[in-house]
Amino acid sequence: MTLPSRAHKALLTTAAVLALGLVLSGCTGRGSSASAEPDGPTPTAAPGAVDVADCENYQPSQGISDDEIKLGATYPDSGPLANIGAVARGMKAYFEHLNATEGGIDGRTITFIGKDDQYDPTKAVSNTNELLQEEQVFAMVGIQSSAGTTSVWDQLNAECVPILLSTVGGEPMSSRLAHLNTTDGLVPYASDAYGLATHAIDTWQSQKVGILALAGALQDAFTAGVTAGLEGTDAELTLVEAYQVGDPTVTAQITNLKAAGVDTVILAGAGATCPQAINGIRDADWQPHILVSFTCSVVTHLADPVAADGVVSGTNKVPLDESSPEYEEFVTAAAEYAPGEEPSIDMATGWLQAQLIAEILRSAPALTRVDVINQALNLKDVTVPMAAPGITFNTSATDPIPFESVRMQQFNGGSRQWEHVDADVIDLDGVLASLEG
Repeated sequence: MTLPSRAHKALLTTAAVLALGLVLSGCTGRGSSASAEPDGPTPTAAPGAVDVADCENYQPSQGISDDEIKLGATYPDSGPLANIGAVARGMKAYFEHLNATEGGIDGRTITFIGKDDQYDPTKAVSNTNELLQEEQVFAMVGIQSSAGTTSVWDQLNAECVPILLSTVGGEPMSSRLAHLNTTDGLVPYASDAYGLATHAIDTWQSQKVGILALAGALQDAFTAGVTAGLEGTDAELTLVEAYQVGDPTVTAQITNLKAAGVDTVILAGAGATCPQAINGIRDADWQPHILVSFTCSVVTHLADPVAADGVVSGTNKVPLDESSPEYEEFVTAAAEYAPGEEPSIDMATGWLQAQLIAEILRSAPALTRVDVINQALNLKDVTVPMAAPGITFNTSATDPIPFESVRMQQFNGGSRQWEHVDADVIDLDGVLASLEG
């Protein structure tokens, strides 16, 4: 297995490039006079990775009219992981802000239609069917679970329906390359884990690393990513402990990690268990270094501020504090379009994802499904206002992952805010592909 260097150099998977032989042509911007041709003949796709001829039951511009773009989303808005629904509300707030300030995209307002799936993939399937068949949406966006996205991506890939900025964090590169209609909305879990592991080695010279993870995709991906990040060092992955959604506590897992002599804990989970684990480590009279997945970072502020002080995570967003004009715009819009909602990191994640979706729609040569998919696969050094300085988004048909760079951040228990700890951008390009090499 060939892995990125300790200096986080970018890795190009040449074999995949040669095997696929897919070359994307450059796409030019589209002015407001461009027509989606919803009722006309099927348009010819711009040259790219996905061809209209390969699409089943192709409906090129369903959900597009002269004055509207309809987007659908399914996500947990109730149940133990209901906090994730704030991502969708952040996305919706941005689209409403865009409609109010710019009239949408090329004179078309964006209508965002969301449905609660309670983090249940079977409900994600039924929600997606309703959104496509009854609501007649153009694309799915912001599906907020890997299980939910992968439960629908086979059929939607066959029909060339875009799935934009949706979670497929635990999927390997080979699965992503087989579903080019899908653009991930987060850093791949294994890449996130790799970045955290290398930070622990470079910063603290950690020797015995342990993982506490949500069982399933997060556990598997973090085990692979941390193992890769520790390769070639004196450190070891000492113990991996898992928990299930709905487990009342993780006290036993914390006890096992402490007993194993772990000096650095990586928490990979979601929802209330993340702050509970941070508090549990303190309550165990144990002081390891703590790093958390980006899925945990959104709820770290719910932990006791003393217990959470110094916790480290990766991010691709601007600092969420009053000194940032991007944060000020976000908070103002959130108050107007999501009244009563705390302007949280989850909401900011949805805001950033929506900014990138808007850029894809705006830059596509025409508002057809194939053109939008191909544009999502042809991002070149794209940046959006909510992205941290130095973070750019790049995709291709051989690397369809836009989120492959992060900056490290540390939680300040006094202010209860995340703070960037250095100016360096950690390049995770090629990490996921290398794990299958």
